[in-house]
Amino acid sequence: MTLAGTLNLAWVFNQSVSQDLLTKLIIANKKPFTSVEHPIFKAFIKSLQPKFKLFGQTTIKKDIIKIYHAMKEKIMHKLKESRQIALTTDLWTSSIQSPYMVISSHYMLSDWTLRKRIISFKELPPPHTGLAIAKQLISVTVDLKIFDKITSVTVDNASSNDVAIACFASVLQDKSKNPPELNGSYFHVRCVAQMINLIVKEGFKEISEAIAKIRASVQYIKLTPARKQSFQRACEMSSIPTQAFPTVNVPTRWNSTYLMINLAIPYKKAFDYLSMRDSDYTVCPTFAEWAELEAMKECLSIFNTALRDTPPKGTPAL
Repeated sequence: MTLAGTLNLAWVFNQSVSQDLLTKLIIANKKPFTSVEHPIFKAFIKSLQPKFKLFGQTTIKKDIIKIYHAMKEKIMHKLKESRQIALTTDLWTSSIQSPYMVISSHYMLSDWTLRKRIISFKELPPPHTGLAIAKQLISVTVDLKIFDKITSVTVDNASSNDVAIACFASVLQDKSKNPPELNGSYFHVRCVAQMINLIVKEGFKEISEAIAKIRASVQYIKLTPARKQSFQRACEMSSIPTQAFPTVNVPTRWNSTYLMINLAIPYKKAFDYLSMRDSDYTVCPTFAEWAELEAMKECLSIFNTALRDTPPKGTPAL
């Protein structure tokens, strides 16, 4: 008998195992609970294993809750091993505009392995005041029995977060068995990536017109094959090798604007050449604006290095 034949003989259908895997499939692929009631899905399952007892959306809901509680118990067991836990929290908006508050835990296991786990993802009805955020933090940490282990909370730079963390720290000082050290001086941690983002965006305001012209210029040469060819000819006439063409930035991501400026500056002469020969191209930066962009490039290089050198995921920063 072949190995494959032996494995086939050894396999035994198990309703519980299959049902659990189907439930996890629904979760992983974010499928609606009603998926299990679709006639084609039922026919597909029957073609694979006639013994499998099909079930409806009510059973799926119950099974998902069971999985949630089982995973929650596992996380609580791991959290119990750690003496100190740092938190990060943020507010998210779903595709249907429902507001949620996510809380993540960062902690060390007994073998010094660093772990990060999402411990709460709950809807947070407006208004999103500092008090509402603080109440959620308190509720979750008490429920998971980690209230006495919180050492810091990292949040975005927002006035509501200032109030929330101050309130949370105050409650910990009064009620926790292990209140924040140094009266909570290092309890409120601001997100370095967001701080850099805010600083850079303020700088962008000073040269917004120059950035807008560069963006429009890149869009112009990429709009049609003919324009791209004209720009390539401008590069040849300006003795500029055409390697990496400038890319259009994503306005909400400052590092993409940095990349756009960084790639566009070497083509300065080509853009100038194109502006003198193409009457439709009217958004070429002026001499002064090119100087502004070059100065901004040097500044952004520093911030880009700072962001690159921040500890990566999975690396403790404190």
